[in-house]
Amino acid sequence: MRVAHYEAMFCDRILERHKVERNLGTICCPPTRYGRYTARHRAINCECVIAALRHFGTSQVDAVDLADRMIGLSAAHCDTLLIEEQSREFPLSDFHSRFIEERRQRLSAGIPIKRGAMALISKARALSLPLAIVTSARREQARERLDGAAITPHLDLLITEADVAECKPHPEPYLAAARGLGVSPSRCLVVEDSPAGIASAQAAGMMVVMVPDLIQPDEETRSRCAEVLDDLFAVVRLVERAANAHENRPED
Repeated sequence: MRVAHYEAMFCDRILERHKVERNLGTICCPPTRYGRYTARHRAINCECVIAALRHFGTSQVDAVDLADRMIGLSAAHCDTLLIEEQSREFPLSDFHSRFIEERRQRLSAGIPIKRGAMALISKARALSLPLAIVTSARREQARERLDGAAITPHLDLLITEADVAECKPHPEPYLAAARGLGVSPSRCLVVEDSPAGIASAQAAGMMVVMVPDLIQPDEETRSRCAEVLDDLFAVVRLVERAANAHENRPED
């Protein structure tokens, strides 16, 4: 019933958008980071964090734990977490330099696109749904990833940590995206893979679909989602079912 309920809500929004000829639906997604909307870049970032921490003497177990806890957080929040877990004497500047070098080596061959990403973009475009990327990353990093994955031309809006006072899990990033697109938050479908991002979108009053990557959802995270799906192709099918139901719906 939960899935059907949210599908019906999305159908109604597509129907209403066509009737009044203005954007009443949108898809807000995280960027090419890690394993989110478009790429496996987050997995690469995680590997780089672990490698950089190991370089400075952190154990493998602790490095993996810290990398997992950084998922979906802004750079500032990650730095705070590092200082809290390591020490105030932790060499943040050297860590950043090591991280950048590890990432440069791994991304030298380009940024791989996550399966189903272009299919979801194409489906959204076919339905005239605007697309936004919402990320806690720095703008220059986000643009680097999006440009490298050839995603930028498909976007209507990019929200980064530079555009808001509070990053995920605060609702401000997704609310900023809705304002930028001129769309009510209740008419947004968010595709996320991190607990912080899901909490942010849900608090903003948006429908959230989770496609897990490195982190599987706990019960609290699941309760915030309309659905937890296996991959982005499943999100495409969800949108297709909603659109088809709208097209076959009798006029009032």
